[in-house]
Amino acid sequence: MPRLQLFELEDLSWFPTTIRDLATDYLEFMESRFGLHKSVVKVLRRALERSTVWHVVDLCSGGGGPVMAIYEDLLADGFPVKFTLTDKYPNIPAFRRLAARHPSGIDYLIESVDATKVPTTLTGFQWHDRLRADRRRLGERSIRISP
Repeated sequence: MPRLQLFELEDLSWFPTTIRDLATDYLEFMESRFGLHKSVVKVLRRALERSTVWHVVDLCSGGGGPVMAIYEDLLADGFPVKFTLTDKYPNIPAFRRLAARHPSGIDYLIESVDATKVPTTLTGFQWHDRLRADRRRLGERSIRISP
């Protein structure tokens, strides 16, 4: 099946911020309610161990979704990692809530970060949907790490 290049309404510049933030808050609620992050923790830990990078730059963070749960699971396993949340349209109130709960492990950028044009100054393990899709298609070798 060929790849379809679709879009999400909340990724469009004209989409109302209030509705965009409600959508990302809802996604975070569903993730935390059903623990959807659990399958990612082991894969992410393995990738981080192989990379020796302890800083995850979460591109397309939305409202932060599973980041807090993933961070807490990795920390409970004795794996001290730091996350930086970014998004093209950052949900700053959600980012602030997450960072306040774990100020030494989770931070965020207030400026817009387009995952298709990641600034070279933003370094670390970069994790987003396209990389996850590439990983499924090509195997773990496809995960990119910037110095």
